[in-house]
Amino acid sequence: MILKHLQPAASVLTLSMLLAAPAFATEYADSYDRLCNKMKSCAMSQMQDAEGMTEDMKAMVMNSLNSMCQSIEVGFGTALVYQDLLGSAAQCMDSMAEQSCESLQRSDADKTPQCLEFRQKAKKYE
Repeated sequence: MILKHLQPAASVLTLSMLLAAPAFATEYADSYDRLCNKMKSCAMSQMQDAEGMTEDMKAMVMNSLNSMCQSIEVGFGTALVYQDLLGSAAQCMDSMAEQSCESLQRSDADKTPQCLEFRQKAKKYE
């Protein structure tokens, strides 16, 4: 009897979750792009400061940067599988993209509060 009354509420909740998923996916993709572009921008800035870099060397660095961006995607792969993590993953990437180039180059760049929160949430899926 009670279940019959809860069915409409459950349907509304399910529908709202399905509608929210694309928004989080878009937020995730935008955050990924911001972080990747920030990392590329930092590397390009360093290349401009470096003397004697040939075009071949610059092309090799850009290939490495593209691989680095793909590794970001792998690092946040849990969020792509468990979509309830998309928002948290996006916040982590945004927090990293807001850092200075020097901070991004250090190994602790992903230790922002937002990234720590994402990793904590992702642990339940390990």
